Amino acid sequence: MNKILIAAAAILLAACAPKSGYHFSTTASSDDNGKMAYITDYDTGQSIDSVVVGDSAIIFEGIVKEPIVARLIVDGKRRGTFILEDGTISFDAARRIPSGTPLNDRLGRLLVDADSLESLIEVYTDSARIDKSFNQKVNELNEAYKNLFLDAYHENQGNALGFFAFYQLAFDMTEQEVLDEVRNNERLKRYTRIGNLLASYSKINATSAGHRFVDFEAAYNDTVSRLSDYVGHGNYTLVDFWASWCGPCIRETEVIKEIYKKHNGKGLDVLGVAVWDEPQNTLDAISAHQLPWRQILNTKNVATDTYGILSIPHIILFDPEGNVVARGMTGDSLRAVVDREVARWQPAKTEELEVKNEE
Repeated sequence: MNKILIAAAAILLAACAPKSGYHFSTTASSDDNGKMAYITDYDTGQSIDSVVVGDSAIIFEGIVKEPIVARLIVDGKRRGTFILEDGTISFDAARRIPSGTPLNDRLGRLLVDADSLESLIEVYTDSARIDKSFNQKVNELNEAYKNLFLDAYHENQGNALGFFAFYQLAFDMTEQEVLDEVRNNERLKRYTRIGNLLASYSKINATSAGHRFVDFEAAYNDTVSRLSDYVGHGNYTLVDFWASWCGPCIRETEVIKEIYKKHNGKGLDVLGVAVWDEPQNTLDAISAHQLPWRQILNTKNVATDTYGILSIPHIILFDPEGNVVARGMTGDSLRAVVDREVARWQPAKTEELEVKNEE
């Protein structure tokens, strides 16, 4: 009898125990109802799960072999990053902060702290343009930002969060530093993004300052556009690799607008290259943010693969002959490079025109 009772109790407990696997939930706007939501693998981009948004909510349930870094995509737009792992995962849609499981709680704290520092860095960077005494504070904040991800990496070298933290750090590391860390942490080699990062170094070197541009093409609406249609035709060309969903890209367009207003038609052309984006989303962003320069749409991964670009915005300045002058500049450094190069171009161009007129 006791054995029967024990067996019955075990069955009851099993029935009441939470199901294994993940349960992800977040809110959505009423405009999202009826649209498709996806969980994609942050590392490979592959779709893992999908649902139709209903009742202004997004709920996923499923099984995952081991924790992975994932993205929430709604109607083709990125809505945030989290760790897909067993347990109940809550996602703050407004702040894009995950919680509810061990790795998501840690990632959530990391993202909150990083967002706070990013806001301070923007404030002090703007102040530094007026008062150079703020430069030291900017450097201190950037170092603190780096340490956030460094601590998260050291705490999580054996899991998905460690990969995510290292990948953010890698863009400020030298090629040798990345190679050394990958040798020391064999787990990193399993990730597609790390492999792409290592492969990108040769492409970056081949398209660094002093090298001639490497052409690529993209098709949209039965029209094929090539980089060579715009670069190497007698003017400097500032090429902005960007996407509609990329907040830093949109912020950088304000800098590019200043440069465009100052130098357009005076030795400088500006070209946007839309990457990792849907053409209609790109067109909507061009209209919403009033971007007046020409654009190549729908390049997908082609443009970024050609130039070894792994994060955006990424800006390359080409000289009038189509050689790379500099790449990877933003903000004040971008302004300074363009001002310097166009200042060199204008006297030479004036002299060239005078010679032609004399002839």
